[in-house]
Amino acid sequence: MARTMPSAARDPLSGQAALVTGAGKRIGSAVAARIAAAGGDVVVHHHRSAKEAEVLAGALRKLGVEAATVEADLADAADRKRLVAAASKALGKRMTMLVNNASTFPLCTLAELSLEHLHEAVEVNAWAPFELTMALAGQVPAGGRGSVVNFLDARIVDEDRRHVGYHLAKRTLADFTRLCALELAPRVAVNAVAPGPTLPPPGMGEEEAKRLMARLRRRLPMQRTAEPEDLAEAVTYLLSTRVVTGQVLYVDGGRHLGRQPGG
Repeated sequence: MARTMPSAARDPLSGQAALVTGAGKRIGSAVAARIAAAGGDVVVHHHRSAKEAEVLAGALRKLGVEAATVEADLADAADRKRLVAAASKALGKRMTMLVNNASTFPLCTLAELSLEHLHEAVEVNAWAPFELTMALAGQVPAGGRGSVVNFLDARIVDEDRRHVGYHLAKRTLADFTRLCALELAPRVAVNAVAPGPTLPPPGMGEEEAKRLMARLRRRLPMQRTAEPEDLAEAVTYLLSTRVVTGQVLYVDGGRHLGRQPGG
């Protein structure tokens, strides 16, 4: 006789509520959908993608969970300060999970780097996730449990000379991940996912995108690039585990190993 899977195994995030930043499109939307499929309620954060966010929230509700949207500019201090509370209000329940997915990716070489550019990169890519993490932790009740997953980048193990501000900010976020994991334990687990090549840049033509992704695949030890769903699965695992904190999970086809196939 086939055994029925326990409800907690089928829906490991049931009863939990997640704020996913930058969830209106691309990887963020896949993460939000996977959390909902695991039974979690979701607040879809967006900045300029209101239409896409509302469509996604509607699709999530059809999965049988609660979903809402909230707008905020992560480069605006006032917006950052109110975001977690606004998410709780929009959903009508306290946030217990946070996925810091939103980021900026401006071109900038070391020769072009200015203090202003570095400040802007760090503000969105590192400081905003830190502020939101501390805000989430501040609302976790005594005896409760929270979980945070930050999005890093597999390139933090070496150098990204074309996106210097972004690169430095993601390295800072990696340090914040470990520091917050120590500071907030045992109430809040803080982990990170570090993607490798996943999607072509927005706006790239279809044929050019195919060539780019094929070229990137050939450079990876596994000769496979991640799909958004691979990242979403990793995020859901980190949100649901009760014993893992301070970890960085590389979902990158082996890119962080720094070796070519056969090298």
